[in-house]
Amino acid sequence: YLSRAQARNALLLFDKAIADYGQVISLVPEHYVAHYNRGLLRALVGDNNRAIKDFDFVLSLEPKNTIARYNRALLREQTGNLRGAIDDYTQIIKEFPTFYYGYLARARCRRRIGDVRGAANDETVVARAKLDLTFAQGRRRPIKKVVRRSELEMKDYQQLIEEDADTARLSSTLADALHGKVQNRHIERQLLPAFTLSVKDIGAPKYYMVEVQRFNTQLNKAERVEVEYQSRKEDGSSYLLDRYNKAQSLQATDSLLLRSLLRRQAYDLKGAEEDLDKVLHKDSLHLLGLWQKALLLTDKAKTATPLATSEMNATQVGALFLQEALATYDQLQKLNPKNAYALYNRALIYVTLHRPQEAIAHLTEAIKHDARFAEAYYNRGILLWESGNIEKATADLGRAGELGLYPAYNLLKQLRKEK
Repeated sequence: YLSRAQARNALLLFDKAIADYGQVISLVPEHYVAHYNRGLLRALVGDNNRAIKDFDFVLSLEPKNTIARYNRALLREQTGNLRGAIDDYTQIIKEFPTFYYGYLARARCRRRIGDVRGAANDETVVARAKLDLTFAQGRRRPIKKVVRRSELEMKDYQQLIEEDADTARLSSTLADALHGKVQNRHIERQLLPAFTLSVKDIGAPKYYMVEVQRFNTQLNKAERVEVEYQSRKEDGSSYLLDRYNKAQSLQATDSLLLRSLLRRQAYDLKGAEEDLDKVLHKDSLHLLGLWQKALLLTDKAKTATPLATSEMNATQVGALFLQEALATYDQLQKLNPKNAYALYNRALIYVTLHRPQEAIAHLTEAIKHDARFAEAYYNRGILLWESGNIEKATADLGRAGELGLYPAYNLLKQLRKEK
């Protein structure tokens, strides 16, 4: 289990690595390495409170483990246990009086609880040390050194540990999960796009929706309709479009809907709209048809032009299309109140309309219906970040990464730097 956990960590499968460390602990409850590494990975995915419990256990075994104490101090600070963090920083400073980052961290916590004098004292210690360095004045008394590393680089101790024949030591073979390659690639802070319907080659769908499954059951073809959040042109669209133009085996409504989906995939929005109008004329409450209508209205909003017959500019015309899309999603949700995808898509429309709080509320509702909706956590995390709610944003991005959206870890590192 230990070996597989290390391999899974290297493959960025953090939730599975956590599960393996849990198996180790179930077999050997006092296992130091498993608790330590699980604590780090839990911190990575935003499960800070349980990470603290793991470091509590490590410190119960090794009360003088400065590395574990420092990690717990960081976690306590992040979760708002400022007095607990101050206690940990104080013990570290007693052991290493020249650990100036510890003074700054303790000062930060002291200011947050209103201990201005204590914070000023810590900041003065650091200021004097900087003056000593500036004027090349060495300390008269010997300085204790942290084993293996400079005390000024204590933050680098957030490393996985591997077992030695005699003791546990810092890993030199595994990538650091918290500061490793997965987070070092910079990505843009952008919301993930809306969920769409598209025609794909047969295969296991990533996103499941019972209405789509029922529709696919009727097809009995080599292709299927799938839910996805990447809308792009498909290489086989022309071939499939020609095939469905000649299709006689399906009900007319289903054939028209398929052709509408294919035309939208090929960016023929006008043709897609014509086919969809015929579908909804025959069945105004066709659930997948309503979804396609909302998507087409959103497309039209993006390509809106000023109306020559009025003073409305392109932005105002686009807003009208978006309002109509919201009304369509209202119809869709009346038919299927637990459709998390519709709530997610509505949230994106509210973002475009500059109504972020309503967007956050809809993503929260989507998560209530699907607790493993990684994309909803990801987008809500970004919106919370932009609104200044850093603690909740951190938790959401951590959860998105845990559920397999690993770019969330890149954003998490960027967020922590800003924090």
